[in-house]
Amino acid sequence: MKSNLNVSLFGNYELKRAIFDQSNLEKVDFRTSINFYLNIQNNIFKKAIFNRNTIKSLLSQYKIIIV
Repeated sequence: MKSNLNVSLFGNYELKRAIFDQSNLEKVDFRTSINFYLNIQNNIFKKAIFNRNTIKSLLSQYKIIIV
């Protein structure tokens, strides 16, 4: 499903089971969101804002270990 969430704010939300695929996520603020899945290759997320703690969610599709 394609979604346009341009300039959205997901403030203090647990986005458990949320999957963003083929979406416009430009300038979306994910800083206080947790437990979401974002397909890096299939989304537009130019200037989106992320917290350092969300790096694991961002890179989970690559099956790498982050310590």
